[in-house]
Amino acid sequence: MAPRLASRFRGIRNKWGTLLQDTAPGTKRILGVLCGLLLFGLLFHLTLSRSQQRFKSYANSPEHPTGVGSAPLEPHGAQPEGDSEDASKVVPSGLSGWELAPEPWTTEELTELAKVWIGIENALCSAHEVYVKHAEGQGDDDEQRIRGHAHAWRAFMAAIPSPPPQPARAQRRGLGKDTATRAVVIPAGGPGLMQLGLVALQALRDRAGCRLPVEIFYQDAGEAPTPGLEAWVRKTFAPVVFRNIQQVAQRAYELRANGSATTRNWYASCPQQLHIEGYGLKVFAMVLSMYDEILVLDSDNIPLLDPTGLFGVGKFGLGDIGGFFWTDYFGLFEPSDYRRLVPYRTMLKALGPPPCSQYEGTVEYTEPGSEQQACGIRIEDRRGSESGQILLRRRDIDRKRSFWRPLMLAVYMYHHRDFFYRHLYGDKDSYRLAALALHEPSEITPIALGSVGFYDDHGLFQGHGMLQFWPFPEELVRTPALATNGSARKHVLARLEKMGRSVMFLHRNQRKIPQEGTRLLMKQHFNLKVSCWSNTTGEEAKTPPRYIMTPEEGLTRLTEPKIVCVNTTDLVGFDVDAAILNYIENLWDRREWRHYLYSRNIY
Repeated sequence: MAPRLASRFRGIRNKWGTLLQDTAPGTKRILGVLCGLLLFGLLFHLTLSRSQQRFKSYANSPEHPTGVGSAPLEPHGAQPEGDSEDASKVVPSGLSGWELAPEPWTTEELTELAKVWIGIENALCSAHEVYVKHAEGQGDDDEQRIRGHAHAWRAFMAAIPSPPPQPARAQRRGLGKDTATRAVVIPAGGPGLMQLGLVALQALRDRAGCRLPVEIFYQDAGEAPTPGLEAWVRKTFAPVVFRNIQQVAQRAYELRANGSATTRNWYASCPQQLHIEGYGLKVFAMVLSMYDEILVLDSDNIPLLDPTGLFGVGKFGLGDIGGFFWTDYFGLFEPSDYRRLVPYRTMLKALGPPPCSQYEGTVEYTEPGSEQQACGIRIEDRRGSESGQILLRRRDIDRKRSFWRPLMLAVYMYHHRDFFYRHLYGDKDSYRLAALALHEPSEITPIALGSVGFYDDHGLFQGHGMLQFWPFPEELVRTPALATNGSARKHVLARLEKMGRSVMFLHRNQRKIPQEGTRLLMKQHFNLKVSCWSNTTGEEAKTPPRYIMTPEEGLTRLTEPKIVCVNTTDLVGFDVDAAILNYIENLWDRREWRHYLYSRNIY
């Protein structure tokens, strides 16, 4: 049989070979072009089918996310497995989706936000006059600046604007003024951060199964997505909207230019205009959001659990606090004589003299460099906060506390970032420090953070990401995504029982995903195979972790707690590296993303 088939194949080959030899050169070229087009069409069809297969969980409706943890979600409306009692106690999700889907700013909304912008600039001008007055006199430069800012920030707070009113469209849709609207806010300007933000957005919809509206902020038109990319993202990952902060600044300029002679000359007389760069994108994304309660995520922060339930649990859900934070590796006031630190003396020292009993929550201490006694705020928890994720309420609503005043003070610290960020290591502690300065109650997670990375060839732990855990394990099963899905709930509960905690966010704060995409990513050590954390609880967990690398243990803490290191897949229930690579390939399979990179001279 085999010789007969071989003979027949040779006959066909010789016949077609002779036919091609007798064909005119022009005809050969036409046939070559046709074959090339046919091959290109076949490859395009295969690529399109692959891309459609990847995004089939998004294309139909955001009501059908594809998974939480390692278990796929059941179709919307399906009855959960197991105990129906858990599902009946779901933490209220509020307005978590289509009730107030995000839309581009209207002219009316831009005007209201511009008034807030102008109010902040006016308050900065008032504070500047106070600063100049008190920064004069004897002392070195730092002492003068401490003295000046200690008085100036109080003058700033006396002049801050009120938060913008609830959008008119919320009232048109029948939402009462005491109805809180909720959203996720992602600052993501420029190609590198935009890619990170869209990876986080995919994880939020696909992995976490979250339906909250999303606002993606960028700085100006130079960082704007192309129309094609914006249309595709809004359709595929709805509800989501892109926001250009420069539009608000421009509207504020127009309002001043069209106002009285005093306002028209304001820019010449006041040197305190707002300029956004770097960390400021995050600060002003919080200020300019159109929602009342927001979870702010860094673009390199990957959510692994649905954060919707966070809005309804703990002191934040009760309305006793307006801001909730997660810990950092280093403490805010670590030294025993922390009252001598610049942030403390600038923000937390009382201007009035002792006795300190007249100031609630204060303590008396000796002023550095003298025998004079001073009053300062008592610090019960000296852990530092990490700003890769922040939960806050922007307006006093339904008799619940807002975080607007501390947020305004954080804007002041950002504006004078050349002084404050030098002593705070960026913006991360500015929000909690502002809350302490204003005696505004806030909360920081009771569970210590962890680190994720890999062991190198020398046995050293190389951590390049933060693990932030769900802060209230007893409330985890009552979150919307788990309470309505029995199989996912079982997987999460099994890992929670085994590990004692559940990963909420994976903040890739060190080794970023390169904007050149998968090709470069796969050549570098970006794997997240090992996860370590401190297994301390209670008061001991309030000690700043201060992680360092050691050859044997990989990760330790100066207070020598018990360190737990496990395989990351065992901890979260799926291969994190594979998921991240898949999300990046999803982007690079889309012509909208490639066109966006072409427009930025990348690729």
